Amino acid sequence: MAVAWVASSLEEENTIESWLGEEVDPGRFIMRYAETAEQPSLLDFAIPAEWLNTFPSGRDIFQHIVNLVPRVNWQRSIDELLLKRRELEFQIFEKIEQQEVLPGIRNGFDSVEEFIKYAHSVSNRRKSRTGASLELNLESIFRNEQIAFETQVITENRKKPDFLFPSGRAYHDDAFPTVKLHMLASKTCCKDRWRQMLNEANRITTKHLFTLQQGVSGHQLQEMRDNNVELVVPAPYLTSFPKEWRDSLLTLEGFVGHIRSQQITMPDLEKWIN
Repeated sequence: MAVAWVASSLEEENTIESWLGEEVDPGRFIMRYAETAEQPSLLDFAIPAEWLNTFPSGRDIFQHIVNLVPRVNWQRSIDELLLKRRELEFQIFEKIEQQEVLPGIRNGFDSVEEFIKYAHSVSNRRKSRTGASLELNLESIFRNEQIAFETQVITENRKKPDFLFPSGRAYHDDAFPTVKLHMLASKTCCKDRWRQMLNEANRITTKHLFTLQQGVSGHQLQEMRDNNVELVVPAPYLTSFPKEWRDSLLTLEGFVGHIRSQQITMPDLEKWIN
């Protein structure tokens, strides 16, 4: 038995997100299966036993995934690496969550307010996890690819871009060439949230946005372009975008290559990152 929801509007997406406790992509089909008896999988044995008693932090789960799927052993693209790690990470999170949450549900609640409070805590943890997870995934890949960057650098009006290349020191020094500065925002689902990044780094005219959202409309892509926002998406997702826009989108590998090509031509790069 399965229960499924299909969102056909922004209002429906918001409603479903409040039920699931995670962001959903417009037009995507999302399904949650009812609990069934299953044989143990390899994933069961990959989860540290203590996590079934004490909920680990998002960073602990991610570090565990990195150990399970290290960059050095990965033979395919970094785009596929990010998606694989995200998939395993959510499977582990969901398994741990079931161990913690299901007993509470089965024991029942003394009031509607108690139930709502419990549901909100579970939902908020999921929402917090998914955004932080994406940033951790990107940070790990950037480090592996040996490109210079900083996270959460304070810029104008105390804004904090997710990623600034090559560093905050370079950004705040007018002697550093503006053309060599880049920023990347990361959002699992961009919708209208991409506008939040427009004033995060005023020195940088063209801003990059990495998203896991598939099938962004041509109208919204044009709006982003008009506001000097370039979209970065995992390579396997390119086919979900309008055909006429695919050549103008960057993959994660393409974005990393672009940053690397600029940084290797800077003989004094070390001066700005130490």
